[in-house]
Formats: sequence, structure tokens, C-alpha cells
Amino acid sequence: MSSTRVLETLRSLDPSLLSDDGTAVRLVIAGSPEDSPLRVRALSPLGEAYEVSLTREHEKVLEPLLKAADRLTSMSLAERAESLAEAADYINSNFEIMTRLVALETGKSLSQAREEVSATAELLSRPLQLLEQLPQISPPVTSLAQGPWRASWVQPVRGPTLVLASFSSPLFTAAAGAAFALLSSSPAVVKSPWQGAASAAAALSAIASTDLTDFVSLVHHRGPPLLDGIGQVVAFGRPETVQAAARQYGVPVYYNCSGRALTLICSRPDDIEALARDLIESAAWHAGQGCGSIRWVLARNDIAEELAESAADMASQMTVGDPLEGADVGPLRHRGLVDVAVRLINDAIAKGASQSGELEVRGNWVRPLVLSNVLKAADLVWRDVFAPVMAIMSFTDCSEALNTAKLMTQATTAVAYWDLSRAVELASSRSIVTIAGREGAVDLARVPCYAPPSQLQQRPSLLLF
Repeated sequence: MSSTRVLETLRSLDPSLLSDDGTAVRLVIAGSPEDSPLRVRALSPLGEAYEVSLTREHEKVLEPLLKAADRLTSMSLAERAESLAEAADYINSNFEIMTRLVALETGKSLSQAREEVSATAELLSRPLQLLEQLPQISPPVTSLAQGPWRASWVQPVRGPTLVLASFSSPLFTAAAGAAFALLSSSPAVVKSPWQGAASAAAALSAIASTDLTDFVSLVHHRGPPLLDGIGQVVAFGRPETVQAAARQYGVPVYYNCSGRALTLICSRPDDIEALARDLIESAAWHAGQGCGSIRWVLARNDIAEELAESAADMASQMTVGDPLEGADVGPLRHRGLVDVAVRLINDAIAKGASQSGELEVRGNWVRPLVLSNVLKAADLVWRDVFAPVMAIMSFTDCSEALNTAKLMTQATTAVAYWDLSRAVELASSRSIVTIAGREGAVDLARVPCYAPPSQLQQRPSLLLF
């Protein structure tokens, strides 16, 4: 198998992360990259094939971390925080390489990949955000003597932490999960997602460049489904992934499963063309697969009509292709998502929706599309579609729009352009982050995606102004 751009980019970051023959992403065991004869083929959304090394030897992964656990506990929180800040410096020093790697492996545009790399460095440089999510105890077990950490005591975790990273942000989720574990005195075993092994390896490379190197390991997708002896799980991705982890492991589960977003518009925005641009750009974010991507727009009739017209014109101008060649919209993760998207789009059209142009599909690529007059009978109103599609629903009665939004449980974030009391009502209806509509509010729908994980429970709604 010839080398791909993914592997060549990873080589330019850290050659030790590649197998001796240069065709596979290695495992990382307690900070040391290792080869394995057991491999599986990965195929990037851009169609480039490469291999990742696997292991089914649970003990080989866990034993070095268990032996090193006491040394991790002996490090103060201040020392660990300083090491994470050094990891952030490593990322910033290799910013463009990591940006290219994320874009190649996930199909994100370069600007979207830069946002992920920047968010990763930002989180590692400010570990207090992570510390606030950890169980606090008194009297102190591990403490910091100065700065914002003065009154912080963290309950140590017994056993390593299993980190389930996500495809939508493999670099960020691998780094954030590992940092969360290390601050809780727990060595980290990061399990990379399919099509995210190289980016996850890059995240561990940053941490392994510090004094925390002995406390992080990387295993890849299709590796061991269970790791006996883990102390906690940090999971990113779909809610069903988190729920499955909670059922399987029987240990504390911390998570961030933010997904797609809806927009409720019952107050006329100051600049409807600017809002239409923001909405269609969000709908096409990471080809519609990205966390925080706007999928559904529920709007008053007169507003919906203008939005659809403006958004359709902007969608037609977007370029589709290779993100490394400057395309606005890259590919979907795999052909199966394309097939599901086509089925849901055709179902909506058959049930009365209007489309902004012809549905164009080429391989894993789908051209951005605006669907207007989407009816509640359409399947995509109640199911997520991983594609650059914006579904606009029109309402005469905004109370009906609000009640519909309350029922759309597949949306994890909402942007509400309406009076404040109605935004509060939506936020209070279920566990959904609700953002009061204003200039730039659509971009804020991605903020929860880069939030630290929190303990598995019904999280309170949050209203941002």
C-alpha cells in the first residue's frame, strides 16, 4: 500500500507514529509508539486508504499505565497543568501541520480544521475549565498551592480512563479526554474513531512531548471493545454512544455529545441576508456532519420565504471538492451517509418540500441544498441527516413552531430569534443549549462542541446572551 497524504502529513509531525514500513498508524503504549502485525484498513472521506495497528491484548495496554499510576498521582495538579500548557505550545508550534492532518483525515475545510486545532490548544492551555468538571472532595487529596487552583482538590480515580474520541473532532476530543483523565490522576487510554486515528495520534504526540508521556496510550477503532479495570469513561459523539458506554462499563461516565442545531425565527432579524449566509454556511459546516451545524430552521411564513431565497442563492455559489484545494464543502464520511441523505431528501420532497436546485451527488460529495416548506411529516424533521442540507419549516402560528422545536429531541442546540421569555421556555423544555438570537449567534451554536466533558446526567439548559 502506497503512502497517503494522511500518513505523509503525520510523518512530518512525528515519524515515530508510523510503522516501520510507513503504511500504518502505530499504537501508543504508555507514551511509546508500537507496531502490531494486526492491522485494519481505514479509508478517509477523500478516498485515501491507509492502515492502523490494532491490539487485542488488554494487559499490554493497561499494565504499563497501572505501573505508572503512582507516579502520576505524585505529580501535583500544578505540574500536570504546566505539562498540558506545554502540550498546547507543541500544538501551536505545529499548527499548520495539524490543520492539514485534520482536514485530510476528516474532510473538513482548512478554516474548519484550524478552528479545531485552535480549540484544542486553547483548552490545554486553560486546564481550569477541565478541573471544574471533576469531583471535588475535602479534605484535599491533591492540591495546588497558588493561582486559581488554590482551593481545588480532586478525587483521584482508581484505574485508567478510557477516552472515546469522535470523528467530527478527533484531535480535540482525544486531547480533551486525555487531559481530563490526567487532571483526575488517571492514566488515559484513548480509543480513536474510525477515520480519526492519525489525528488522535497527533493529539497524544503533543501530550507525550511533556512529562506526562508515560501516562497516555492510544488504541484504535475495532480494537478491544472492553477494557477491564478502567476507572472512568470520557465519551464524545452521539448520545447513543455515551449511553452504551454507561451500560457496558458500570463506572462514572463523563461526556460531551453535542450534535446538530435548530434555529427558531419568529422575530424579524435586522439583516435577513446576513442571517441566511450564516445559516447556510453553518448547514454546510463539515459537509453538514459537524457538531453545531444548523440543520433545521423553523420560521414565521414571511421570514421563511425570504430566508429560503437568499440561502439558496448562497448555496449555489459554494464550491465542493478537496478541502486542501480550498473547497468550501468537503465529502461526507462514507457512502452510506450519502445514501441515507438522498433518501431523506427525496422523502421530504415527496411530502411537499421545495428544493433550491437539483440534488447533486458525486461519490462522497453532496452539493449544499436548501429545502423549504418542509412539512412535519417528513422523516428528516425527526431524524438527523449528515449532509449539507438546511430544512426550512414555515409556520403561521409561532406557538406551533415553538412546540415543534420542543419535540425535536435530535437537536442538542437551539438558536432562538424571538422574545426572551420564549427562548427561556425552549431552554427549560428539555436539556438543550439555547442561544438568544443576535448577530453572530449562529456561530455560537458550535461553542458547546468544544466544551469540557461533564458527568453523565441530565445537564441543565444554558441560555447565552
